[in-house]
Parts: sequence; structure tokens; C-alpha cells
Amino acid sequence: MPPRSFFSSLKSVTSKLPSKLKISSGSFFHLHPQTVSQTRSDNHYISPYNISIVDGAASWKSLIDPYKYSSVFMREIQCYLKENPRKDLDSIIKEAFERTQEPGGVCCLLMSLNPDTMTLMSYILGDCGYAILRKDDKNGLLKVIHKSKEKSKFFNKSPQITKETDFFSYSQYSQHQMLENDFIISGSDGLFDNLYDWDILDCIKPFIQEYERILDLELVAEIIAKLALKKSKEINYKSPFSEQAKDYYFDYIGGKMDDITVIVSQISS
Repeated sequence: MPPRSFFSSLKSVTSKLPSKLKISSGSFFHLHPQTVSQTRSDNHYISPYNISIVDGAASWKSLIDPYKYSSVFMREIQCYLKENPRKDLDSIIKEAFERTQEPGGVCCLLMSLNPDTMTLMSYILGDCGYAILRKDDKNGLLKVIHKSKEKSKFFNKSPQITKETDFFSYSQYSQHQMLENDFIISGSDGLFDNLYDWDILDCIKPFIQEYERILDLELVAEIIAKLALKKSKEINYKSPFSEQAKDYYFDYIGGKMDDITVIVSQISS
């Protein structure tokens, strides 16, 4: 029988083995500041391995409640993820689409982390988006290493998941190799239409000056969302939305008021 010191050493080595990483998330939502009926368009879902945001199509607001379609669609995504947690994102979107019988449409972001390979898979249709942040090895500064881009032919008219369109031709798929303590900032267009990358970085930096990990991700999401809300109301602000307008030869200045969903996530054990 091996000496006791052998088992003590074995226990010490085993305790140092890294556990599987997951996604820790905090979220915050703010309703469109000019919404009178309290009808929201955004809906979201977070779990240790998934992030999803759907934004009910604004073009349906005069006919139906856009939140009804987005909430049903999101509920179907949640159910399918619980039944098939390792299923590919394309199948999840198709299944949720087929199960949702309500009239309407959504823009959609869906992300899934494989804890075995540390690969983050993403699906995007429309103007929901995300950015991945990582500390630079050389200077220790937090920076954006990837940011999603909307795929659309027209300004402020994002493709949507509806029964009237061939939405899969606009779908975007990506994969990213993640590291421990990486950040994922995801949101509806109410976030990215009003804040630049440096705005988001400035909100996060105070929380990681002493520690690698943020303990209150929901607080950071709230800070970012409230800054986006403030910027959305500024009429002389050269917003990301106004910069995008220039690309389509529109003359627009100011923020863009909208529902705002913000999810701040960090890869952690």
C-alpha cells in the first residue's frame, strides 16, 4: 500500500485541477422612455451556458403587442435548451420558430458555451449584438477583441425572424475561443445604438482595478443601461446610430430612444 504522503500529494494535485468554466451573468432592462402603454419589445434569458436576447419587431406595434411574440419565442428557446442543451444553435432557432404560433417577429441573439472546449458559439439575426472583452497580456488593459456587426440591406430596418421572410439568408454564425475572466457584453440595439466601445469599457474598468472577477455583474449591467438611456435622450449627441445613418446617406444627429437590454457576462469557474 502506498504511503500516506502519496495520497496527500494526490489530493493536493487533484484540488488544483481547474474546474469547468461557465458563464456568470447579470442583466438589466429599461423600457423605452416614451412608451406610454408599458409595452416592451425586449426579452432575454441567461443560464450558466447560454445567453439569449430577442427584440420584438417594432413594425408590428400598431397591430399587436410585440412583447407577446418575443416572450413566446424566448420561452420556446428556453424549453428547447433545457431539453437539448448541446444542440446546435441553428436547430434551436428553427425549433423555436416552428413552435411559436403568435403573429409577429423578432431580432435574435443566441450564444452557447461548450465547457469542454471553451468555445462560444453565436447566432445573430438583426440588430441585437455582443462584444467580447479581454485584458491585454502586455499592458493589462481591458480591450474589445471582437464585436458583432449587423447584416442588413437598409438603414434602421433590421431583418427579423418572421413567417413572411427568408430570415435564414441573413443569419450570422460565429465561434470564439474563450479564456477565464473574459467578458461578454450583449444587448439589444438600444445599447449599441447609443454607446461606443469606450463608453462600455469605462463602465467596467473601475470594477476590475483590484480583482479579475466582478462580483456584482447586475450592477455593472445597470450602470451601462442607464448610461445608454441618458445618451439616447441627447439631441445633439453624435451617437453610433447617427454615425451609421451617414453610411446610408441620412442626416441624423442625436441618440436613439428604445427599449434597452444589457447583459454583462464573465467566464468563470
